[in-house]
Amino acid sequence: VYAQPAAARGARRSNIHVAVRLRPLSERERARGDKTMWAVDELGNVGALDRAGRFTPKYHYDTTLGPAARNADVYGAVAAPLVPQALEGINATIFAYGVTSSGKTHTMTGVHGEPGIVPRAISGLFEAAAAAKACGALLGFSVRMSFMEIYN
Repeated sequence: VYAQPAAARGARRSNIHVAVRLRPLSERERARGDKTMWAVDELGNVGALDRAGRFTPKYHYDTTLGPAARNADVYGAVAAPLVPQALEGINATIFAYGVTSSGKTHTMTGVHGEPGIVPRAISGLFEAAAAAKACGALLGFSVRMSFMEIYN
């Protein structure tokens, strides 16, 4: 993943969309007194927080989601736009990358009561296909999906 320095201007458009989600501190981290070191701003920047809580942008991404973001927010920003394209036959890939305990599995699969990107995308795909079929815009469809989790 290539991160463009926040100071760079004139970024070109691409078919690759890079999103960053910062997870909140865990209960254990809060109990230890850990502090958040990274934050996002409304301009798509990820940056460091100094001891006084001042934000310094470091990198710019297409989409940034802060610690308060829910899986529904991530789905809406990242995966939902791919569902109609998938019905048009365009392949889509969502790739989650990060260190251990960074929230990849939670974001992708979710938990009971807060489904992740994968179950939301499957539901969205079949709901959109059913709606298109009901109005005659779609005669039939075939879905092929692959899921892979790699550990070192």
